[in-house]
Amino acid sequence: MLFGLPDRDDSRIVAGIYERVGKVVYNAGVMAGPDGELVGKYYKKCLPREEIEGGITPGGEYPVFDTRFGKVGVMICWDIHFPEVARRLAMNGAELILVPIWGGNELLLRARAVENQVYVATSSYDHKLRTAVWDRRGDPLAAATQPGEIALAEVDLNARTQWNWLGDFRARITRERPRREAE
Repeated sequence: MLFGLPDRDDSRIVAGIYERVGKVVYNAGVMAGPDGELVGKYYKKCLPREEIEGGITPGGEYPVFDTRFGKVGVMICWDIHFPEVARRLAMNGAELILVPIWGGNELLLRARAVENQVYVATSSYDHKLRTAVWDRRGDPLAAATQPGEIALAEVDLNARTQWNWLGDFRARITRERPRREAE
C-alpha cells in the first residue's frame, strides 16, 4: 500500500511480510519511508488457526506512526474480525488504519472505521475484499473494481464528521467508552 501527501515527497509504503526474530516468526506489517528506511512495524495480533498451527506468534504492541500526513496504524487481515485491535490503535492516536489483507468481511472493516471514527484503507490480494478507502461513516471514498487495481482518495484528517444525533462522535469515544479493568 502506498499513502502520503500529494507531492509524494513523504510517501510511505506498507507491506505484509513474515519476519523471524530469533526463533519467533511474526506476520508483520512494515512501513518504509520515502528513502526506503524502516519507519516501523506492526505484528499481527489476531491469528487464525492456520497461522497458529504454522508457528506464527501474535504481536503484543499497538504502534501508531507519526507521518507528515497524520497518525497511522496498521492491522493485518484477520485483525479486522476483532474490534479490540482497531480500538487500541485509535486510542493510541491513529487517524488512518492501513490494512494489507488477503480477504475478509467488508462489513466488519467498515464497522472498525465507524466505531473508532478513523479512515481505513485496504490493499487486498483477491476479490473477497476490495482494495478501497473508507471514511469515518464506513462509506467507500474510492474502491478498485478488479483485483490488481488501485484505489486513490484524498482525505482531510482535520475535518470533523458530524452525526445527526451524536455530533462529533470521535470526540466522545474516549470519555464515553466502557472502561477497561486496568483503568
